[in-house]
Amino acid sequence: MPYVLVPLLLSFKLLAAPVPNKDTIHLSLLPFFSSAAVFIAKEKGCFREENLDVEFIHAGAAQNVALSVASGEADIGVTALTAGFYNLAGKGELKIIAGQYQEKKGWPGSTFLACNTAYEKGLTSPEMTIHHSMGITQTGSTFHRWFGAMADRQGETLDNNLLIRLQTVPAMIAALNSCQVDSITMMSQVAYKLSSENKAHIIGRVSDYSPGQMGIVFASPRSIKNQPDKIQRFLNAYKKASQIYFDTLITGDNNNEKQALLSRINQYLTPKLPENLLPEAVVYLDRSARPDIPSMQENLNWYQQQGLVNKKYNLDEMLALELLNNPDKIPVTNGKLP
Repeated sequence: MPYVLVPLLLSFKLLAAPVPNKDTIHLSLLPFFSSAAVFIAKEKGCFREENLDVEFIHAGAAQNVALSVASGEADIGVTALTAGFYNLAGKGELKIIAGQYQEKKGWPGSTFLACNTAYEKGLTSPEMTIHHSMGITQTGSTFHRWFGAMADRQGETLDNNLLIRLQTVPAMIAALNSCQVDSITMMSQVAYKLSSENKAHIIGRVSDYSPGQMGIVFASPRSIKNQPDKIQRFLNAYKKASQIYFDTLITGDNNNEKQALLSRINQYLTPKLPENLLPEAVVYLDRSARPDIPSMQENLNWYQQQGLVNKKYNLDEMLALELLNNPDKIPVTNGKLP
């Protein structure tokens, strides 16, 4: 009898061994396709493999994401580059730790939209938008930047009176639907949904006019210093997910795998897209989550030229890519779903 009980008791102790608690990371973002890598990391178990529990905090505008990380409400932010971000980073409150999405010619991304009435009256190209009312969230937002780049391209200056500041993305969409503004730029997932519902007209892609790095991953120096292991594990998961995204949606040729992954991403999007429109929302992400530094410098230069960012701020001092470039190799995935 004792000889039987001993192994049973040992087995019981092994089964009852406590599971290590997961570390929690609060991640601030917008529910756009540009954040697909973090959605994949959650869906595919990349965060779980790194013993992380990542909780999403949804913000109404990109500059709010930067503020939430600087204030300590969130540990990490994932969103587009804005004047607000550059100012906080220039003061030493934020550091860029990886890249997010890029505006790349030939790929969907941010899209120029015209409201139905304005389109019917002749607003049919991005070049024409700067002579009509333009909905943006805030001064210094990427929406402001894209209209500004369009004006620069034509050797003109944006008319401040035509820039309608609506504070949040939902307010921009509502204003376009009701033609309170003639045009906006918006991520492709929203653009194609509005177009499919005959609520607006797509008139061009930002990537055809202003290619480059638009989204980044960032953290506060305090978080990087006090919890480098946790940040490193987040980046490990994020890079794995970026590989899955790239191998499946950018270079992959298996339509079933593409649609399966798109469906998983779609459940995190606001608004969600009909299945047939999902391929139209695929934005370009670097396979290793590396940011395009020269284009980030161009963005910074533009904001500084507009007087929106202090000219003494230097991009190099905003970068903290050491953890992303860690020599430990991340296992390569073929993107296959379990």
